[in-house]
Amino acid sequence: MKSDYFLYMAEAEGFTDVVDTRQAYINEAIKIFNADSSSELPLILLSFGIDPATLTEKECDYILEEVDK
Repeated sequence: MKSDYFLYMAEAEGFTDVVDTRQAYINEAIKIFNADSSSELPLILLSFGIDPATLTEKECDYILEEVDK
């Protein structure tokens, strides 16, 4: 497996112990929220160091799309 594909998949799955990107943290927050929606997504994002106020429109649209699945 090529390392760039592995890193892409790790980011997509939210493996923050492998990939240290904003997108990986957003994906991990979405996974946590979908597993236990009693937690508040903004608080989960904050726990990963992402201030919800700094989310771009594209990131917000992505989150809403993934949470509704």
